[in-house]
Amino acid sequence: MKRFCFKKFFMIAVTIMFAACSSEDASSDAEIFAEAREKIDIEKYLAKIEAGGKYKIDTTELGVFYYFKEHGVGDYPRSGDTLSIVFDTFNLFGILLGSSRVSQNDSIYRFVYKSADHYVRGWDEMMGYLNKGARVEFIVPYELAFGADRFNNTGTTSAILVNQVYEVPPFTSLIFKVLMKDIVPPVVF
Repeated sequence: MKRFCFKKFFMIAVTIMFAACSSEDASSDAEIFAEAREKIDIEKYLAKIEAGGKYKIDTTELGVFYYFKEHGVGDYPRSGDTLSIVFDTFNLFGILLGSSRVSQNDSIYRFVYKSADHYVRGWDEMMGYLNKGARVEFIVPYELAFGADRFNNTGTTSAILVNQVYEVPPFTSLIFKVLMKDIVPPVVF
C-alpha cells in the first residue's frame, strides 16, 4: 500500500506555506489547506485501523483504500449486472452521511453495475472487487468521490445515497461499509 510518510507531510506543509505567501486568492489558500488536511486525516484513519492489527489495508489501482472483513464466494460483477448491497457511508470523523438501512425499505440498495447513474469513481472501482457475501470497508479519497465540489442530493442529479437529504462538503473523503448481498446478471432474451 502506498503510505503517507513524514517527507510527504513536510512537502504538503511547505506547499501550503508557499501558497499562503504567494497567493492573492484566499479561497484557493483555504482549498489547499482543506486538501492537505483531508490527506492527513486519511492517514490518521488508516494508521488507527492498522494499529489494531486485525486487518491488512490494501489499495486499488485508482487509490481507494480497503480491507475485507469477510471474503465472498462466486463470481465478481460484470458491467450490466444488478448488484444488491447493504451500505453505510461516513466521513472520516464517523458522521453518517447515508445508509441503505435508512433509504431503502428492505435495507438493500439495488443498482446496475457501471451504469451512468453513479459518478463516485472509487465506488465503481470497489464494486468490481466484491463477490456475493463479501463484507468490506473502503475509504474513497475526496478526489475519487465528489472532489473539490460541495455535493447535496436536493438537486436533480442522481447519487449513490438516494432518498436522503444530505450534504457532503468539498474535499471530503468517504468511508463505505458494504455487504454484497447478491449479483444478478442481466436477463438476455
